Amino acid sequence: MPTIEMKLDIKKDTWNWWHACNNSSHGVDWKQRIDEKHWPFIIGKTEAEAYAYLKPILEKLYEDFDIEKVVSSLQQGFDDSKDKLFQIMENLTGHKIYRDDFTCFITTIKRCPYSFDNGYVWLVVDDSLDRNLMTFIHELLHFQFFAYYGEKIWKQVTREQYEFIKEASTVILNGPFTEITNDKDFGYKIHENLREAMLINWQEHHDLQKMYDEAVELVKSIDSDDAEGIF
Repeated sequence: MPTIEMKLDIKKDTWNWWHACNNSSHGVDWKQRIDEKHWPFIIGKTEAEAYAYLKPILEKLYEDFDIEKVVSSLQQGFDDSKDKLFQIMENLTGHKIYRDDFTCFITTIKRCPYSFDNGYVWLVVDDSLDRNLMTFIHELLHFQFFAYYGEKIWKQVTREQYEFIKEASTVILNGPFTEITNDKDFGYKIHENLREAMLINWQEHHDLQKMYDEAVELVKSIDSDDAEGIF
């Protein structure tokens, strides 16, 4: 089975702060998750400027969190769960896990980006093990989607519609992984209606391809300018 390695990388953490303050997605203004006293030193600044400002702040946070203990605890928790987690995901998606190694970077902001190409997932320092496991599972479903289903869908929909389908599909995670984590995947508010429709399809067919095919038709039936309000 693939491996999962926990890492603390202050540059990856400061990048997350900087990127969050200068971007929004999925209906979320990410800078709202950062104390606004930091905004003037991050918003509109270069990544290097943000790093210089944030480095001493984050180093102090790492001391407060006893960061080495956090990393060690998460590593143990993931080591105990990963084989079963990957097995369930392979059964759920009908495909082998798309790569053999993953890296989880610990972050001090409640925002968890990812990199499909590198197998990276950001996990929040003070989230519970259950919450961080579900975060990883959420992103792993995205990775499997990109690897095995996304290319076909990409050719049929707009970028916005593609994102809606990708994000809404995580609604199916709340049944199969109960033996791994007690946490639930709630997704983003703007995807609620599409999540409900996809869950109904999934419960009827338990076939990801059928679920994605119906989701494509649903999002295509709605004008892209109105999609966010309806789905």
